[in-house]
Amino acid sequence: MDLYFNKEGEPITVHEWASLTSNDAYRKVAFDKIIDTTVSTVWVGLNTAMRRGVISIFETMVFGGVLDQESKRYGTLKEAEEGHAATVETVKRLITYPSLAEEKDE
Repeated sequence: MDLYFNKEGEPITVHEWASLTSNDAYRKVAFDKIIDTTVSTVWVGLNTAMRRGVISIFETMVFGGVLDQESKRYGTLKEAEEGHAATVETVKRLITYPSLAEEKDE
């Protein structure tokens, strides 16, 4: 089972992966700061799906605010970009309507 993948979802060697992980521009997918909350999406390249035929090589992480430390994983760059945009919209909605955060916890 392949463990390392480039941003296009193609298998790569551990040496290629190590080289790419040191390139911040390559790793970065999207980054947004909304008041006190940061949403960051990056290429991780290491498959964490642990199921044959499924890859999970991108991660969106929230830092600060109500969703602090929440994360989501994706298999393709397109899914990662769409997931990042959806997370940013959720953060904006929770900042605009703080009562929604209370509903989230229920």
